[in-house]
Amino acid sequence: MKYPFSIRFFRLLLLLYPAEFRKAYGAQMERAFTVSLDQHLDERGRLGLPYVWVRVAWDALTNGVTQRVELRRTPTHAQPKIRTLGTAVESILQDVRYAARRLRRTPGFTVVVVLTAGIGITVTALIFAIVNASILRPPPHVANPNEIVKIHREYPSRGAQRYRVSYADFQRIREQATTLVDAAALVSEVEFIARIGLGMERKIIGAEVSDNYFRLLGTPLLFGGGFLQSDAAERRDVAVAGHGFWQRELGGDRDALGRTLQIDGRRYTVVGVTPPSYSWLSQSAAIEPDIWIPITQNRRKIGGGSTLSLIGRRRHELTIAQVQAELEPIGQRLATLTPAEWDDASGGRARLVALTDLQSRIPAGARALPSLIIWTVLVGLIMLITCSNVANLLLNRGLRRNTEVAIRLSLGSGRGRLVRQLLTESLVLFALAGAVSLLLIHWITQLLVTGRGPFPFAVDITVDLRVIVFAMGLTIASGLVFGLAPALQASRPDLMQAIKGTGGSLPSRRFRARNMFVLAQVAGSMVLVVISTLFARDVQQADALDMGFDDRNVGVLSLDLSLRDYDEQTGRLFLATLSHRLEGIPEVEAVATSGWVPLSGRWWNWGGFQPEGYEPGRDESPRAMWNVVSPGYFQLIGMPLIGGRDFRVADNTEAPDVIIVNQAFATLYWPNQEPVGKRVILEEGDSPAEVIGVVRDAKYGKADYVAENSRAHFWTARAQRPSSFVELHFKARGDPAALFGTVRQEVRTLDPDLPISDLRRMDGVVATALLEERVGALVFAGFGAVSVFLAVLGIYGVMAYGIMQRARELGIRLALGARPTRVIAMVVKESLAMSAAGIVAGLALAALVAQGVRSLLLGIELFDPISYGGSVAVLVLAATAASAIPALRAARVDPVRSLRSE
Repeated sequence: MKYPFSIRFFRLLLLLYPAEFRKAYGAQMERAFTVSLDQHLDERGRLGLPYVWVRVAWDALTNGVTQRVELRRTPTHAQPKIRTLGTAVESILQDVRYAARRLRRTPGFTVVVVLTAGIGITVTALIFAIVNASILRPPPHVANPNEIVKIHREYPSRGAQRYRVSYADFQRIREQATTLVDAAALVSEVEFIARIGLGMERKIIGAEVSDNYFRLLGTPLLFGGGFLQSDAAERRDVAVAGHGFWQRELGGDRDALGRTLQIDGRRYTVVGVTPPSYSWLSQSAAIEPDIWIPITQNRRKIGGGSTLSLIGRRRHELTIAQVQAELEPIGQRLATLTPAEWDDASGGRARLVALTDLQSRIPAGARALPSLIIWTVLVGLIMLITCSNVANLLLNRGLRRNTEVAIRLSLGSGRGRLVRQLLTESLVLFALAGAVSLLLIHWITQLLVTGRGPFPFAVDITVDLRVIVFAMGLTIASGLVFGLAPALQASRPDLMQAIKGTGGSLPSRRFRARNMFVLAQVAGSMVLVVISTLFARDVQQADALDMGFDDRNVGVLSLDLSLRDYDEQTGRLFLATLSHRLEGIPEVEAVATSGWVPLSGRWWNWGGFQPEGYEPGRDESPRAMWNVVSPGYFQLIGMPLIGGRDFRVADNTEAPDVIIVNQAFATLYWPNQEPVGKRVILEEGDSPAEVIGVVRDAKYGKADYVAENSRAHFWTARAQRPSSFVELHFKARGDPAALFGTVRQEVRTLDPDLPISDLRRMDGVVATALLEERVGALVFAGFGAVSVFLAVLGIYGVMAYGIMQRARELGIRLALGARPTRVIAMVVKESLAMSAAGIVAGLALAALVAQGVRSLLLGIELFDPISYGGSVAVLVLAATAASAIPALRAARVDPVRSLRSE
């Protein structure tokens, strides 16, 4: 049998026709289908097959319904009409031309429907484009991407979270894994401080990679030679520029090769440029890096930390399961060599896991699933509300054409033919909306690709064939699903009243489809309003909390002394000199240093310490957040000590170790005891550190916002546990931003080549801590407002049309003495009754969605009565407002004119 798959597909489509029709003409149509396939495959080549499928599918969808309807209206002895592919195409084109003429006569209606549907399709397709770019799309400029393997550590006790490996482990895996052709290492999304020419320093996004990275992936550079194995041996600092960075910053020509850039205080020579849209292999694959440099010496050192992501290329004859089978014993051997890096505090041990590139792109972690759920529901609701509103507009338009439809039915036109015509108008409208959405998506993605979007870097969200097909499929499906009900409803008019052109009381069943669309809009709006209110209340509650420290008039200077190879002694001298010079500025009150800034998103955890007198439970390992600070730090940021003393200059390496704890730490490990004087063994083999002070609990880390009470924190003296990364705080007598130029100059005076990682106000850091929640609240508020507006339009459309149809009934009520206020109350009551079911359904759905966003909220109750009660009030007011104009119109019906019309 020729074309077996196509024949099976065609036979499935024939099921749309009545059984009698298939029995009489099925074999003949199958032969005609085969002849059509032969003809179009010869004429069009590979495009002939989808061309015929589309034509046949459309013919079956439209004519199958028509034949079923006509069969019911035709006597059993009558023969149903036979339509060939040619006549079907001509009929479809006729419907399209007629639909275009009708829409051209009502430009206002056409524009409103196209823009409304276009916005919904744009939002949905844009989210799909983001998912496509970051997850579904194969990585560009990679040879045989199906052979790429991602390798990471995974703790069975911590779920699906993925952990990186150290440079030493990378070398061992590369040597021992025989199932891999080779392995390479990567540190993605690294923030570098770059100085290009004589310009100011600024942050760029880049990556550190092993010298074989580009060779392993088979990436052909746009030009240049890439990294060589001899670069590291001869200590040459070389870099490969990203394509976008090369165009924006390096002039976009070959003269960029050999140019010198200062990155993190070191001078790098540009030796190559990546091709366009080239990214690292990670979950953020849509981000195009600015610069690529070899893995730095700090990460190569033993104990340099587990910061490397590993990729490998499996041998083409092997499977990912065989790679995993070999990695299991390799991971066990590595865990035996360095148990401190591989063993969990609870006693569990990490294992090596191999994933394909596609598997690794699927988000993992505690917040990934809730975020995915909430955005899926959000986009679905927006599309539902948008299409419901469009369906309502189509239904209004169809019902206003009662006279036309009734006359055509009276003249012998079949109902199936009318349904197809109305459905064609819906598809034409949605096709125009789909074209508008593709233009909007192209414009938005171009902003992101060129780096002019809301991100400080270029994001490659290309509109490829997959996105176009998705948008087209969504457009056609929306046109069919949300156009079918209005078409069916409009094709069943009351012939007598429609031809006479009179109104009358319309049965409630005639409004059923309209009401269902409105209920869907109200329910979807209810969900969005509840979720947006929860986020807004959550941010409001977080803002109202007492942080426990004072961020006013405090500036923060960020420095990484390791970029200039400062050792412990020279680093201490540099900080002491810089602090002394800043304290000499009249506008500066005090200077202190720390390892990280409160609520900055950066924090340090310390685990495995042993508090004196505390017996940990089974599988318990004490953990606390830790920072390293200088004397005067707590006074500078307004965190008062409630017991003991502050650090002193004498608390150095020659003095006994000391720490300061917060109230939560003291309450957790020494309840009802005096914490000052207690001892804590921070690391096995070290002498105990004495608690010399207790500070008041504060919202010091973002985890403190999520928890009902503050987490356990402790601080060590900088002189005893120095850190190369420094957050220098200075308290100004006025606006600290006015001193930024002076502070920058003081650093340049002491070391002109030391990069300044950041210089900002501390209150700005605190405000940024809740940026994600604020943006989420703003996005939801915007979508909630749009959905409420659409719901208002839907309710208004139903009520306005209902008043038009009930003009005679209302006229009789008024003629018999009903007061206009009573008529207004009746209309408003009907509007609220219609909205009540949507509100109840929306509340139930909102409660389910709220469970999905639990981990995204900072501490607000999921069933906060103010959020739910306020949302109900908003929807009730919206329904009342939507019925106001129709209600006033009902109260002004002329009774005499209504009765005379009969």
